[in-house]
Formats: sequence, C-alpha cells, structure tokens
Amino acid sequence: MLFVIPLSINLLYSQATLVLQPGPEDGKDTRINSLEEYTGGNQDEFMAAAWTYQSRPATDRSTIAFNMTTIPAGSTILNATLSLFGPPGLVSGGHSTLFGSNEAWIMRITSEWDEHAVIWETQPSTTLQNRVYVPESMKPYQDYELDVTNLVQDMIDDPENSFGFLFKLETEIYYRRLNFASSDHLDPTKRPKLEITFCESMLMADFTYIIEDLNVQFSNLSQNADSYLWDFGDGYFSILEHPDHVYDEEGDYEINLIATNVCSSDTAFKTIHICTLPVTGFDYSQNGFEVSFINSSTNFNECCWDFGDGYGASVLNPIYNYPEEGEYGVTLISLNECGADTLTQFITVSEDLPYEERSLLIYPNPTKGLLNIKLINVEPVDVNIELYSYGGKFIKSYKLFIDSESTIDLSEFSSGIYTLKLTSNLINNRFRKVVKLF
Repeated sequence: MLFVIPLSINLLYSQATLVLQPGPEDGKDTRINSLEEYTGGNQDEFMAAAWTYQSRPATDRSTIAFNMTTIPAGSTILNATLSLFGPPGLVSGGHSTLFGSNEAWIMRITSEWDEHAVIWETQPSTTLQNRVYVPESMKPYQDYELDVTNLVQDMIDDPENSFGFLFKLETEIYYRRLNFASSDHLDPTKRPKLEITFCESMLMADFTYIIEDLNVQFSNLSQNADSYLWDFGDGYFSILEHPDHVYDEEGDYEINLIATNVCSSDTAFKTIHICTLPVTGFDYSQNGFEVSFINSSTNFNECCWDFGDGYGASVLNPIYNYPEEGEYGVTLISLNECGADTLTQFITVSEDLPYEERSLLIYPNPTKGLLNIKLINVEPVDVNIELYSYGGKFIKSYKLFIDSESTIDLSEFSSGIYTLKLTSNLINNRFRKVVKLF
C-alpha cells in the first residue's frame, strides 16, 4: 500500500508525505534464525529475539525494505516514522523481558539480500550510522512509533549502499523478545508502516552588489529561499533580503550569504574590495587671459583637466592661457582605483577682469562644512551670499562683513554640489561660485 499526499506545491519547492505499508505481494521482509538454514519470507512475524527452540539457544533477527524510489534524489527528509504493531495472536507470542531487557536497534542495511534465500551465514551487512534505539517494551502487545528520519535521509543520500532495515536485540541472550506483525500478516492495518515527509528543492544562493565609497548595496539573487543570513566579513550580520552595509575602513571582505527554506540551505561566497572614491575640487586665480588652477581634490591618484576650449592637461596645478575672451566650462576629473569624480565650474576670461573675481578666494573646495571667504588686497566690505542647489533652487542667504576673511557653515546640508551667489556694496554684478560639499 502506497500513498503520496502533497502538503504544498509551488514554484519554489514541493513538500509531500509518502505512506508505505506493503502487503504480501509487494512487501519485502524476512526473519533470520541462527539455527535454521532458511526461515522464509512469508511468515507473519517480524521479530528480534533470543530464545530456545527445542532446548537449543538461538537468535532471531529480521530485515525489511520499503520501496522509496518515488522520492527524488537530493530531497530533504523532514520526518520519517516507522510504525510497528504487536497484535495478539502471533505464533511466537508477544514481547518478552523474561530474563532481561528486550531493548533493540534498527540499523541501515548496506548490502543486497533476498528475502527468499537469506540465512544467518549470508545475512546482509549493516552500518551503525544513525541507528535507531528501540526501548524496552512495557507490555506484551505494545505498538511502537520510531523516528527514523536520519536513517531514511541516509538512504536517499546514499542509495547505492542502502537496502532497508535490520532489526536486532541489544543483548542477544535468552530469554527476551520483541515481536511484531510482518507485511504478510492477515490484518493490513497491522503491517509495518513507514511514513515519510519530504521536500524537493532547487535552492540556490546568489547575490550581486554595488559599492559606493564605504557603502555597499547588496541585491539578493537567491532562488527558492524563505530566509537569509548575511555575514559581511567585518563582524556584522543581517537577516534582511536586500541589505545595505557601511564599512568602517577600506579593505577586502568575504561576504557569506546563507539562503534557507524548509527543505535545505545553500551558501554563496564572494570577496569584495572596499575603497573610497575621490572627491574633486579646484579653485583658480586669473590675470587677464592667464588662469592658474589649484587642485584641492582629495583621495585621488590621477587627474584630468578640460579647459573648455578643446584643450586639457593632466598635471596637478596647471596654468593655462586662453586664446580669447569668453565663458568656459572647466572640468576636472579625479581618479583612483575605485572610480572617478567630476566637477565643472564656469569661468569668465577677459582682459578687463572684474575687480571682485581677482580678489575673492573661497576655500576649501570641496568642503566638509566650513567654507572660508577671503578678500585679497581689498578694503573691508559687506557681502550678501545666497546658497542655491546645483539645479538653481534657493536654499539660504547669509550677510557677512568681511575685513579679510570670514567663514560660513554648510554642515547642515547634505552632500552635493551647490552654487554661491555673492553681491557686495562695492560692486553691481553678482559673482557665482560652484562649491562641493562632501
């Protein structure tokens, strides 16, 4: 008798219960007696015993096999229960502890056997791995339910060395016995029954990531998983599906993702390199058509200048002579092993350069918050400052009296590129400056 009861089926994995309770036609079990050459595979008893037969001591062992071929290879056994029934009326009688405990063992058989030919001398080999303890009986006709989950998992994992169960006493000295109905018993409800709950899963752990300076965004690509455990390689962990993580310092880190479902688990490993991107900044001073650029970038190995007129340079602090007047977009690209950062500022080149552009210095740029405004060779002046986003949205205004140098604090604002518009009571035109905050 065979039943397959699906418990849940979906695209991720399927879980089912298989009930095996074979009868005389499809059952395979036999009793092996140390005195008899052949006991036979058609008896209605399944026993482990040490007894005397016509005053001769003998030992009985039994073997049984269930057809589990419908369970796919690689399945996870969630539970397996072997039910053995001890009904009244068995020829040899019920359980007995006449001369001692009848505790016993169920073991996995590791070699082939024929229920119609096996004898004591040719009984199959067994392994002690995950053997199941059968406790002493409390009454003569006691039924047993035994947890054989690990044994059945071993059979699924190693089918070439799995051929059923061997049943034997712990102490094979008479008089003691455990006796159950076999698959040949007349009552089909009393035959040995194996109930197995299993699931088949194609679980796969995988992930990808995006590194931005010390911050890493992880994207979970695992398939058929219900839960996750991330090890970021720096002593921190997460159970989120798609976590973000900020590292304290640069370096190589091994990421470990364990993906799990009710069937099994799988692990993915990847090593990532964490480093900080450069932050680009520059300032400049002008003398007619000659412009001196000052590179204030941080955390970079190389730099590349574009002067906005088709020419460029790769030196740290270039001096460039423009061929004619005009407004030029000057771009500086800073690079390191992690990537690049770019900043563009627009400058006006003229022989008659406005007084305030020659005499105003704003630094450091980029800044972490504090921004210094310095006047060079200029008498003290009132300056109105307006702060705009790089897209042109007004954010905040400041009014300063600058005798030589003053400071404004931008630390309350988020990282990004901003435009400063400065107006003084000595000049009519506004001066614009691009500032980078990091």
